[in-house]
Amino acid sequence: MKEKDLTNKIVEAGELIRGRREVIKLGFAAGITGAAALIGDVFSLPALAQGKASKAGDIKIMNTALALEHQAIAAYAVGADSKLLKDKTLDLAVHFQSQHKAHRDALEATIKKFGGTPVPAKEKYEFDTSKIKEANDVLRFALALEAGAASAYLGVLQSLFTKDLLPVVAGIAADEAQHAAVLRFAIGEQPAPDAVVK
Repeated sequence: MKEKDLTNKIVEAGELIRGRREVIKLGFAAGITGAAALIGDVFSLPALAQGKASKAGDIKIMNTALALEHQAIAAYAVGADSKLLKDKTLDLAVHFQSQHKAHRDALEATIKKFGGTPVPAKEKYEFDTSKIKEANDVLRFALALEAGAASAYLGVLQSLFTKDLLPVVAGIAADEAQHAAVLRFAIGEQPAPDAVVK
């Protein structure tokens, strides 16, 4: 798919979503190996929730999610530097990264409110970009990441000890699901393949 066509599809997808919620995100990250690592970590969130529910457990879950947001922010920076996305597509990608920064900020504030210490971002993240050759590679990588993140956030909802966390976690899950829908549309797939996000 040509860059211009891809940009038009992404802008069109963004306009479809913008009316419902002022959130348009085009996600991208920088390497297939990084995707496997990120998704593996994301799916560890429900595993964390299998233990006895407690405030300390909630902090651990939130810190795991925070570590993933730090990693995603770094991946988007590497992707932007790849020069594979241009013009409006790149603008959307930068916006997408800004939303992950908002997730990070919400998680940090929540962890502090609960008396925990937010995990810091690493000084440097390594991503294998060797298999990212064109814009569609970036979008497919991001789709796997975002779909996995939405599922992981949804997976911990019932295990949270502190019910005040539900709006934070559910809100981030919904945002991640929107990202996945935009990405599916951009690569020519059904944006909403399932009636229920799992």
